[in-house]
Amino acid sequence: MAERLFDQIPAVRRTVAQVAARWLLEYRDRYSFFHKLLPLILTGLNDEVLETRQEAHRLWNIIGLQYQNENENDLKDQLDYLTEMPKYYPKHLTRPNLGCRVLVQRNVSKLAKAISKELLSWQSDIRIRCSQLLCSIVLHAEADITQNLQDLLPAMYTAARDEDKMVRDNVIIASEMLGLFVTPKTWTKIILPAIEDGAHYGHLSVLAALVRGCPQEIIQPHLEQIANLLADDSICQCRKKKYQTELLNCADSLTNKYKVDTSDFGKHLFTILITLISLKDAENVSIDASHLQKLSEVLNLESKHELWKKYCGFLLTSIKKDPKSWTAVSAESCIFETILLQSEEAFGENLPILGEILVNALDMDVDAECRLKTFIALTTAMDNKQIIFKNAEEELSQFLETLVTDIFVPALVWHAGRTAEAMRTMAASCLFSALNPNDGTELFISTDNLKPLTEKLVPQLLSLTEDASYLSRQLAMQDLVLLKEMMGRRQIWDLDSLLKIYPEIAKRLDDPTEKVRICAVKSLTALLTDVPTEFLSDTFCSHHEYLIDTLLIHFDDDHVIFQDLIMDTLKTLVEICKDLLLKKVTKQQSLLRNQKGCNDIIAYLKEIDSSS
Repeated sequence: MAERLFDQIPAVRRTVAQVAARWLLEYRDRYSFFHKLLPLILTGLNDEVLETRQEAHRLWNIIGLQYQNENENDLKDQLDYLTEMPKYYPKHLTRPNLGCRVLVQRNVSKLAKAISKELLSWQSDIRIRCSQLLCSIVLHAEADITQNLQDLLPAMYTAARDEDKMVRDNVIIASEMLGLFVTPKTWTKIILPAIEDGAHYGHLSVLAALVRGCPQEIIQPHLEQIANLLADDSICQCRKKKYQTELLNCADSLTNKYKVDTSDFGKHLFTILITLISLKDAENVSIDASHLQKLSEVLNLESKHELWKKYCGFLLTSIKKDPKSWTAVSAESCIFETILLQSEEAFGENLPILGEILVNALDMDVDAECRLKTFIALTTAMDNKQIIFKNAEEELSQFLETLVTDIFVPALVWHAGRTAEAMRTMAASCLFSALNPNDGTELFISTDNLKPLTEKLVPQLLSLTEDASYLSRQLAMQDLVLLKEMMGRRQIWDLDSLLKIYPEIAKRLDDPTEKVRICAVKSLTALLTDVPTEFLSDTFCSHHEYLIDTLLIHFDDDHVIFQDLIMDTLKTLVEICKDLLLKKVTKQQSLLRNQKGCNDIIAYLKEIDSSS
């Protein structure tokens, strides 16, 4: 008869239920065989076909009523006093009558071990029917299933990973009902040690369902204990797709049950979510920052920023143990990258510890790929400095000094190899983002701090203008221009700085890479704008002649765009040495091919004379 439960014809399965019902109603010795006959009728309660389910429910209700009448004396107290529905009973479930429940409760211990065994069967049909039977057993046994959890839960962990979706779904339904009927104090003692010993996603799937099913008021005292365990590095730092999905389900279930303020609950949930975001599998599109917004709302925080502000420092402290040992795939380095990219205003509120981690994470001995990732994340963060440093106060100056002295300067020093070359390029790019006053936000606002930092940076950037990488050469010039403009606004742009920088930039006009040459002439134009007053005197005539001669050589360039840029630079020299420029252009005009350009510059000079 049990084998016919697997028949593909629904009418056969319906007949099994009818025969089992007749035995349970009429067989003289049925009390001795309840544990053998119950699976035949209970499995039909969750059959795939509606007609079979309806027939099984009709027959089962009759069986329960008959059993209730036959045992009226034993059930008198329950019939008289337990007439109301339990407080938290789900509205979508229909509670079986008392006779049905008691009949299952008195035989559940005989059924539980068989179910736990058959849930692991190698035959998929058996696992499906057994999972259906499990749902019926839990629904009827209610709190009386407690003593059998030790047998059922281990089998359910495995069944939650079954390849058949029907088995997985039934196990989840059964787990939610277990969460409803069994107190968390009981099931946490079984499932949490199992997770601690070595979790797979089956454990997490069952745990999420148990939490979902448990009433909010009852689960409340246990939320922090569960969250604390899941936030442990050995549990939440996993890159497996299904594991991450189920861990996220656990986090969502815990968040939905949160009500009363518990000191560390939010901290643990924040750790879990940031770890998931940092380590997520590429296919796990459901893992994103929206879960942080939901957590902030549940914790009664005004915004996601408040959440970062409250827990970012704790998370940084937990990962700062040994940044020098990080690799590109280290969980800590991935979490740190997420903090750099997403912490926004909380970035500026944790500058001391961020600076400490950055110095170690960008040390020359750290894994090259890890350093590169950190530099890229820091560069991206610096592009939003108006946000990340919004709440930075007195720590900002010290942080910037640390950034320049312990990170940028060492990273810009030349070392042999392609890897070191890439690091210099990335460091120059990051420095550019830090110096660039996008949206009017400047970091180096203190004159006292800017001068010494500039003295450390300029020699390294001048050396970088001759780097093998054209990007490094280009970025070095752009960084020097930004430094010049910043010093000019602070009125500390002096003659020595100009004389150190401009000759090195002028050399790049002969660079083999077109982009670098264009950048060089633009940089010269910026450097020669608003020069120190001393540079205008005849004492520096040799420098003026060098600049004019160098620019006129390149005035004959084949590219019209480059010629126009040289023209702009020559016009800048009008403020420095107008007469010498006119004399030089007039003298060398016959030697140059760019006659139109010469005529234009001469006309421009005469126009200025006439207007003055």
